[in-house]
Amino acid sequence: MGTEGVVGDAAPDFQMSFSTDVQFKRFSLGMLFDWKKGGDIVNLTEFLYDIGRNSADADDGGESRFLDWAAGHTAVYVQDGSYIKLRELTLSYDIPVESLGSVLGSVRSARISLSGRNLLRFTDYRGLDPEVSNFGNQAIVRNIDVAPFPPSRSFFLSVDLGF
Repeated sequence: MGTEGVVGDAAPDFQMSFSTDVQFKRFSLGMLFDWKKGGDIVNLTEFLYDIGRNSADADDGGESRFLDWAAGHTAVYVQDGSYIKLRELTLSYDIPVESLGSVLGSVRSARISLSGRNLLRFTDYRGLDPEVSNFGNQAIVRNIDVAPFPPSRSFFLSVDLGF
């Protein structure tokens, strides 16, 4: 027979972002970091791997986690969802209009940029990504990880022209 009670808390202790833009001559660098401290996640993906005995640590931690769960200790699959992410990074260069010559005629400004999104993640969470939830952000079912797709890493190249 199990004991009833609260296991974990989905609400984070805090969540914040840091952003900066640095310019040097014709170059600019913009960064956005997101930091979430706390907020527990039910890692059912790890539970499914442990049942199938195909988790990364199946012979060591996986078997003992599953046995703990079978004995009624559900907290073994509740994990801290804290993270720090480099959410966005953009490097831009302002092209001297004079160097374009008569190619583009009436161009008053030109900039080329390379950007990336979801580039780095620092977390102790054992799932794919502590930010994803299969059921959205609804209060009753948030922070449940059941084999979701993590956010994609994206890269962008852009050319901005001012006429």
